Amino acid sequence: MILMTPRQAATGIGAALVPGAALADLAPPYEAARREGGVTWYVAQMTGETAEWMGRRFTARYPGVTVTAIRTTGQVAYARLLQELKNNTPQCDVFSSTGIARYPARNARADLVQAARDEDAVTWYIAQLDTETAEHMGKAFTARYPGIRVAVIRTTGQVAYERLPRDLKNNAPQCDVFSSTDIAQYPALKRRNALAEYRADGAAGLLPSAQESVDPGFYYPSALISHLMIYYSAKVKAEDAPKAWTGLLDPRWKGRVATGHPAFSGCTGVWAVTSRKQYGWSYFEKLAKNNPRVGRSGNDPVTLINAAECLAGPAPAGTAFQQVDKGNPIQPVCPSYGASLCIGPSAVMANAQHPNAARLFQDWLIGEDYARLPVANHNDPVGPVLTLTSGQRPLNEVKALTLTVGEIAKGVPEVIEQWRETFGG
Repeated sequence: MILMTPRQAATGIGAALVPGAALADLAPPYEAARREGGVTWYVAQMTGETAEWMGRRFTARYPGVTVTAIRTTGQVAYARLLQELKNNTPQCDVFSSTGIARYPARNARADLVQAARDEDAVTWYIAQLDTETAEHMGKAFTARYPGIRVAVIRTTGQVAYERLPRDLKNNAPQCDVFSSTDIAQYPALKRRNALAEYRADGAAGLLPSAQESVDPGFYYPSALISHLMIYYSAKVKAEDAPKAWTGLLDPRWKGRVATGHPAFSGCTGVWAVTSRKQYGWSYFEKLAKNNPRVGRSGNDPVTLINAAECLAGPAPAGTAFQQVDKGNPIQPVCPSYGASLCIGPSAVMANAQHPNAARLFQDWLIGEDYARLPVANHNDPVGPVLTLTSGQRPLNEVKALTLTVGEIAKGVPEVIEQWRETFGG
């Protein structure tokens, strides 16, 4: 048995369940327990009928204090308890299980939270979200775990990755948790012993498409980012908008197409490798004749198109649908041939300056608590599909073009060089 809350009613029933407890010992908290009115008891040690009878006996002994007995199996009660702890939605006051091994696990979780609070902060290198959303996520984590602030370092996937080796080389670690948009970076970091081994809570709840990219104990997907076509609906009619990636090759879009740059953006690199796989590099040679505006981040096309400086281009679904929510004239389209899918993992760094806060943050990134926040910002969830809005379709309804880690590891450096030869810069 373990008391899950500081409620006096929980203290009362806890003592009552201990053989030989002195009844006089329960007198001090009784009045406080009556004011609370009741106690919720998760119990697996007896039948439902017996548990209800025990609850009534407690109320008869302490009038005014009701017992809500939730009778289930030890495993089910434990799983439910962990979910409540993670979501900060406590229901259980007293936990009576049949598996004594479950209690140290709960204590270990509490110890991790306290150790993280003692470290005070966690530094997050993040490329999977725009700056505004990343800052919002950091504040949400602090609200969930008061006393642990998040230092958000938002940059593109390739720039963040280049910064990490410099930190390692100079023995000046800054990053605690690394969330990039290029999954091929993680096996390379693992080979350098740069990733901490940590088995994150919640990994079993990831979607199958996300499970495929897990390296248990080292990195876990925290973002699935689909790359769609977008166009400026204030000037482009729906019937005239490009419906496939090859539509951007039409001469009427000359000087009006916007893209990111694969040397800076991991998602743009994945999009370029996927497009090369489908159409060959000749696709980009033809695109170059249309003189596209090449930015850096995969989000740059959204900025350029929203400002009417360009009319169409590839963009992350999350950023695009955020513009729809704001009433801006951005219209996302799932290309007929399919949308490229960028899997963004997260990992705890081996030289993390805040190792406990980093592990707690990693747990949070792949949990249901975090999943609700990206969905609100139109990022595709890595866990069970939640309700999407503004016309966004869940990934299981979108034709997604995926690459293996090997294809990304080999292909991204190649397309960076090809890109520079074709587009310059």
